[in-house]
Amino acid sequence: MREVPFGLEWLPREIETGRTRITGNQADLTVFLGIFNAAAFMGDLLRSIRNQSWTSSLNLLIVDNNSTDDSLQILLDALPEMDGNITVVRNVTNVGALGSLYRNADLIETEWLTFMHQDDVYLPNFLDSCLREARRASDAPVSTISFDYRTVEGASASAHSPNPTWFAKGTPGYVAFQESLANQSIPWPCTVFRVEYLLENPVPFHSSAFLDTEIALNQVNFGENKYIPEVVMNYRVHGESGSHS
Repeated sequence: MREVPFGLEWLPREIETGRTRITGNQADLTVFLGIFNAAAFMGDLLRSIRNQSWTSSLNLLIVDNNSTDDSLQILLDALPEMDGNITVVRNVTNVGALGSLYRNADLIETEWLTFMHQDDVYLPNFLDSCLREARRASDAPVSTISFDYRTVEGASASAHSPNPTWFAKGTPGYVAFQESLANQSIPWPCTVFRVEYLLENPVPFHSSAFLDTEIALNQVNFGENKYIPEVVMNYRVHGESGSHS
């Protein structure tokens, strides 16, 4: 079992349900979905989950960060209609997005990890593509694999962000990665992380607003970082989201 960073194992949590719907070989990729007061986004979020191809190679770990609305209940009510190997946890204390990940790190049993965010929209190819690229990189020193995405503002049609979403051409690879960071061109909302690197090089959770961004910034000097020019999600910008407001 993996260790919990920062001594967070002492913080109370409740494992609401753990359910295996799909049997087979051990999973390769865990999908971490953290929710907090997500009732307004739950319809789109559940559609994003149902639109994926869930197989025995995927685990879904959902952690409610002590929501004060009925997010968790909506989710639990929808659970019987959802495919996949799913674990649902409720943190008794809100420890922030990254703290929530680290508190439940012991529940991640796979080599790779990716995120779903409660207020974005994931295309049906999202997890198929993440799993495909993780398997291609299984024997290589890769710490992150990032995909392309499109941005939606309000009710407008999705479009590429003003900043380019392709890698810079600097060499060696870490220079290109840093140049892309400077141009804000890495698509953080759809990045796959090798768990070994993620947990051995933790980011101080108390300082994090965008957990996958901070992790990826921290990962830049470890392993390799790949970019796949394939659109797998729509990143939504709207005032109702705490991370966007």
